[in-house]
Parts: sequence; structure tokens; C-alpha cells
Amino acid sequence: MGFTKTANATEIPPGKMKAIKINGKDILLANVEGKIYAIANQCTHAHAPLSRGKLDGCVVTCPLHGARFDITSGKNLSDAKILFLKMKANDSHSYPVKIEGTDVFVDIG
Repeated sequence: MGFTKTANATEIPPGKMKAIKINGKDILLANVEGKIYAIANQCTHAHAPLSRGKLDGCVVTCPLHGARFDITSGKNLSDAKILFLKMKANDSHSYPVKIEGTDVFVDIG
């Protein structure tokens, strides 16, 4: 499929996130210290939109059960929790990003 223009980099300042959709896929763009990354915009535990969560550095926390993901790689850093129960969350899918000027392109494969 190749890279698809998705956003303008000025729409995603450092420390902020933006949800987008490419060909039916929900993608989360996040700016970490001036570099933009893309992962699936769904928690792998209960499919909550990660864009409604909190970004702290390169870690996005799911708003539903607190699973944490590294926005730079999609790697699961901690599983979901409800009270004292831990529930497995898998790694999130990450997507290649390239910037041309201020245009943000994502390759969803």
C-alpha cells in the first residue's frame, strides 16, 4: 500500500497525540520530543481507544484498565489491571512514519 498522508506535523505538538483513520484502521499518532510515531489506536486488552489515554514521555496509558505501551515501538510495558487482577495485553502494532516538510505519512502495510 505504501505511505499515506495522514496529518500536518503542526497538528501534533510535542507531548500530544492525534487519532486518525487510514483505510478503516484506527491509528494513533504521537509526538515524542519532536519525533512522530504511529501505533494502533486500540488497547490490545479491551480495545479501548488509546487516544483517550495519557501520554507521558514515550508511554501511553490505556484509559480503561491502565495497560501501558511504548509509543515508539508498540511494546506492552505493563498489563491491564482491574482492582487486583492483572490481565494480559499484547504488544500494539506499530507503523512506519515519515515526514516530508510538515506532512506526516504513515505506512499501514
